[in-house]
Amino acid sequence: DNPVIGNLTAVDGTFSGNVSIAKTLTYMDVEHVDAVGIITAQSGINLAGGNITLADRPDGNSQNLFFGTGAKAAAYHDGTNFTLINNTGHTYIGIGAANKDLMLYAQSTGNIILQRNTGHKYFEGVGSDGTAKIYHNTSEKIRTTPTGAVVTGILTATGGIQCLDDLNVGLGTFFVDKTYGRVGIGIEIPTQKLDIRNGNILLDAFNNSGDGGIFFRPGFTVTDSNSYNLSIIAYDHSGANKDGLSLNAYDGISFCTGSNTRDEKVRIDI
Repeated sequence: DNPVIGNLTAVDGTFSGNVSIAKTLTYMDVEHVDAVGIITAQSGINLAGGNITLADRPDGNSQNLFFGTGAKAAAYHDGTNFTLINNTGHTYIGIGAANKDLMLYAQSTGNIILQRNTGHKYFEGVGSDGTAKIYHNTSEKIRTTPTGAVVTGILTATGGIQCLDDLNVGLGTFFVDKTYGRVGIGIEIPTQKLDIRNGNILLDAFNNSGDGGIFFRPGFTVTDSNSYNLSIIAYDHSGANKDGLSLNAYDGISFCTGSNTRDEKVRIDI
């Protein structure tokens, strides 16, 4: 029980009880320190070089690296996987920076990649221009651009597709004008509700079991059992095939000539 004031030099020392040191304890020439119990540091551990190694945890009950009073969080490796566990609240993982509003927050001047070790890439964020890429089996499927996104492959929507702006398929092959409610086929700026350019229209009314054709008045169609109020339909006059054409109009049919004028020549009326 005698205190020692000054330096104590010993080649070997064995202590059966506790060792209390009030000031700094420096081990400059010690190769290994083996502790059977717990090592407690009141002001942190400063590692100037080397590694801190925790053994694999095959049993799931030991070799943890704990954080917080009462082991609020832990990290361990079971020989194959590295696992982070948070025992209170949410788990936040910050890479390059911290942001507790997000579950996973990564900040880097380079690219950020989510990929399995076997090579299957799922996501890549390009740090140089902000592009985001989504992959399937390392094949890029969606890439964001400053004006939208590029999809490679077939886009399938089980709940429908809602387009909040104009729809342009094939740069004018099929165009839907959101502002005026117009559809263009073969033209990028349709001028009418249906504007078809550089092609023909095929309306198969021949193989229709009922009256098939063009109807000009809502509520007066084959569905309403009133096909002949104002319509042009394919008709079977001979009882063999629908090789005939029926022009139907309640108020008569006119045949006119003239350039931008209505010069009536013939009228078929009731």
